[in-house]
Amino acid sequence: MWDARDFANLDGSVELNTRNLKVALRRLRKFAREGVPEELDLDGTIEGTARNAGWLDLKLQPERRNRVKVLLFLDVGGSMDPHVEVCEQLFSAAKSEFRHLEHFYFHNCIYDHVWRDNARRRTERVSTLDLIRTYGPDWRVVIVGDAAMSPYELLEVAGSVEYNNDEPGLAWLGRLFEHFRHRIWFNPEPSRAWEYTRSTQIVLRALGPKMFPLTLAGVAEGIDALRKYARGAGQPDGVPRRERRPEGRPTGRRTRCCGSGFSPTGFAATSEKRRPEGRPTGAPRAVAAPGLLRRGASA
Repeated sequence: MWDARDFANLDGSVELNTRNLKVALRRLRKFAREGVPEELDLDGTIEGTARNAGWLDLKLQPERRNRVKVLLFLDVGGSMDPHVEVCEQLFSAAKSEFRHLEHFYFHNCIYDHVWRDNARRRTERVSTLDLIRTYGPDWRVVIVGDAAMSPYELLEVAGSVEYNNDEPGLAWLGRLFEHFRHRIWFNPEPSRAWEYTRSTQIVLRALGPKMFPLTLAGVAEGIDALRKYARGAGQPDGVPRRERRPEGRPTGRRTRCCGSGFSPTGFAATSEKRRPEGRPTGAPRAVAAPGLLRRGASA
């Protein structure tokens, strides 16, 4: 019967494509005008011409560009093979949205090196320490991987399936997480399956609550979290940034002093020297009338 039919809610974790990925990544952009002034400033030109009695006064300004810098780490091979298509879509969208984008590949876990070209991964490697020295903490780090591997690859020396690593993978992840505070991890596996994978739980403990599913809703949530982490950088528990003096009074406040005005440095404009008894110098002294003095003297 028509009245007996049930309807399901729409799913917010739909399959991704390049277009809606671009829309989600666009929320991370941070524009600023930098470089040579070569773009017409229409508002400034109109104002300058009006102030110049109608004579044309052209005003130029630098181009408006996205200042956000992103490091993208992509897990390839093995259990990531079924997710190649969605990772390609994310990579394509990131390349078109971010002017400053550097990408690197790794397998299962980031160790002491990564690479840019999978065909030359054994000959042209990039040291992870060089990455930390080259790119500052202001770079946003996005890691894409399922974090599914043997726990030995994270916890043991020589636990990697690729080569004999001198340090556990978790040590290298810790160095990256310590240097790059603005970081998120996109996992193509459903979030309901993360708790059943021991290696994923180990990564989550090191990463914190910054792993998000590689779905449309997950990417939007991850980008919002990355923006929030960037705004609150260096402040514990989201405390707004404000410099404070040791005694607890915020800097920049003017101190009200005795007097009628304030100087630019915050001190009172009336700087009168005072004697020890507290009477200002230069103030008139109270003197009795001459008649009173004569009467007092005669008395």
